[in-house]
Amino acid sequence: MTDVVRYKDLSDVENVMPRTARIDEDLVDAVEGMAAREKKTFDEIVSDLVRGSLERSPTGVERNGFPILPYTPGTPVTTLEMVNALRDEEV
Repeated sequence: MTDVVRYKDLSDVENVMPRTARIDEDLVDAVEGMAAREKKTFDEIVSDLVRGSLERSPTGVERNGFPILPYTPGTPVTTLEMVNALRDEEV
């Protein structure tokens, strides 16, 4: 495991709050490799990867690359006819 220490706010050095994450060595190696290939910093790659995973489907379930949104009882079902009508509307 590697400790990755990141500081939240460096503008007030006396009150800096460190954030530490333990990352397995194989992941550190993979991130360093990606950083070298993409000419980015370690931090940038980790941020991109974490951001990407957080932006995924809210339910975590996808079909054909699109998130399946949770169904709320009482919400009308969107039909193909509704989609086609919206698509065909003049703007």
